[in-house]
Amino acid sequence: MPTLMRYTDGLSGDDHDGIEQNLFFEFQAKSPELRSRNLTDWEYLFYSRHHGLPTRLIDWTDTLGVAVYFALEPLMEAALKREPEPTAAPAVWVVNPYALNEETWDVRDITLPRYLGFRGNDKDYWDFGELLAAEGKWKWDGPVAIYPVQLGDRVRAQRGWFTIHGNSRKPLEQQYPQLLWQIILDKKCIEEALQFLELAGFNKYSIYPDLDNLAIWLRQKT
Repeated sequence: MPTLMRYTDGLSGDDHDGIEQNLFFEFQAKSPELRSRNLTDWEYLFYSRHHGLPTRLIDWTDTLGVAVYFALEPLMEAALKREPEPTAAPAVWVVNPYALNEETWDVRDITLPRYLGFRGNDKDYWDFGELLAAEGKWKWDGPVAIYPVQLGDRVRAQRGWFTIHGNSRKPLEQQYPQLLWQIILDKKCIEEALQFLELAGFNKYSIYPDLDNLAIWLRQKT
């Protein structure tokens, strides 16, 4: 699972909240290339996550090949850099988003992000930045599965979905272990999994579609 803002030993809840606010608002202030797009705060949040900023989001995909690529990416990067292989076994995580939202949001459906900021009438929806800056608890405790508007090239290429943590900072797999499945990719099947990715066209450029990664992918092919 990707980097997530989680409770850390020695870090108070207020300190954690302050760091999260600083990261988000500084990213928003220092990304002028996004200004002309008239984005909502939610959309800034999705861009920040896909460019590696720690957030309360977890990335998911509805495409098996993308999930397998991410599971094997540390191995592929280590081989490319001629570094030791990671010690952790690669794995694909599977979640039932409908059952999750039935538990955490009382709705058996994936929700649009704006509804998380509903304040009580049809015209009053807080954006993510307003939720982040407000005092007190959020309206949900456990992670909620949300359907982002897929504006960014990376989100579209990766068929991206998200879960967003609420008041609880515990990992999703600890909060709702009955709704997640971990599929370990045994060493015996890794070579075949890599062949599957190549044949199906899942590579660094298809996952991260920009010129830098096009150049990396072309170098890897030679």
